[in-house]
Formats: sequence, structure tokens, C-alpha cells
Amino acid sequence: MKLASIIRFEILYNAKKAYTYIFFGLLVFQGVWYTIGASEMLANNNVLVNAPAINYQNLAAMGMLLFAVTAIISAGALARDLESGAAHILYPGIIHKKGTSAANISGFCLSI
Repeated sequence: MKLASIIRFEILYNAKKAYTYIFFGLLVFQGVWYTIGASEMLANNNVLVNAPAINYQNLAAMGMLLFAVTAIISAGALARDLESGAAHILYPGIIHKKGTSAANISGFCLSI
């Protein structure tokens, strides 16, 4: 319930910003541009690339742009936290050696 309200707030907050529509336009443009460019790609010996390879090409390229969009949205959330004063509670800066070691060990154990 709480997660849905946070997601709804973030969508409504970012829908008011111009850069949201700019990046959405860039995503659409890049997808169309890569699809047109990939339709002329040859795999080997003049055999055209198949549709799954073109989809992979598009998704791999758009992933980098989505990474930038995610960074911008996260920066906006961080800026709101800094303005409201909640950043001092949410993002503590003191890190001790014991906590770092415990995090490294637990991360290692979870990755196995």
C-alpha cells in the first residue's frame, strides 16, 4: 500500500517536468532509429539479421538512456530529501569498520 502511494507520487511529480517528456521522446526516437539501422545489418554472407537480434540491439541501446533517466529521477528524490531535511536521517554518513565487514560478508554469502 505504501509502495503504491510512493510510485503514484513519483509519477505525478515527474509528469509535471519537461525533461520527462524530452527523455521519453529520446527513447522513442532512439528505438525507431535503431530499428531502421538494424534492418540493414547483415549477420554473415549477406544474410539479414533476424527479429530477435534487432530487438536485442534496441533494448541494449535504450538501456543506457533509461540508466540516465533513472539517475535524473533519483537525483530529484535526493534533492527533495535534502530540502526537507530528511536526508540527514535517511542517508547517514558515518560508516564503521564492523559494519563494512559485516556487509561484505553477508553480501558474499548471499551471492553464493
